[in-house]
Amino acid sequence: MSRPKKKIEVSGQTLRGEKLAYGDAPLTRLLKSSFENCDISLSCPINGLEADECLFRDCVIHATTDQANLDFDTSIFERCKFTGEFPGCDFGARSTPNGKTRGTIKDCDLREAILDIVGFSNCDLSTLKLPHWPHFTITNPTATCPLIPNPLNCPEIDIIREVGMDMTPLTKGIIYYAPLLWTQTRYNEKQLRELLSSVPGIIL
Repeated sequence: MSRPKKKIEVSGQTLRGEKLAYGDAPLTRLLKSSFENCDISLSCPINGLEADECLFRDCVIHATTDQANLDFDTSIFERCKFTGEFPGCDFGARSTPNGKTRGTIKDCDLREAILDIVGFSNCDLSTLKLPHWPHFTITNPTATCPLIPNPLNCPEIDIIREVGMDMTPLTKGIIYYAPLLWTQTRYNEKQLRELLSSVPGIIL
């Protein structure tokens, strides 16, 4: 019986039209590589994927298991489609990485993905096809989050406000998945939707 791979590393490659699956090793590292018109399936374990200074163009990217807390601050995504769950991920540079590519995302379709506490920085949100309710997107978080009302004094809403106000100006939006909120907060689905829809700068 073959032993499982300890690490997969793709470095300095250009892959076009490939069907790729990553997840059969504890760590997969994608370094300074280009993926164009590829079908990419991800089943990596927690903290098992690193993508550094990569370009993804015209790709379909499937998370076949949750791909959580991934930081794509130095990678570029253009005209890609995402499906599956990407909780806690960040796309685009929140600051200027020293000597590295400044990541961004544009013209991508995220409508079939499940996103919660997912940040988008150094990008134009208007080019993205974002998921709608029960997702909601807080645009320009530093300006919008202070406007979110919280009449029931719910701690989870206060946390959303505080997190958004601490973002850098490069962060253009944060997406949340509302079902996780209405099961934890003092607001039911109808109340939460009414509360959020009253705030300029929040997209449902």
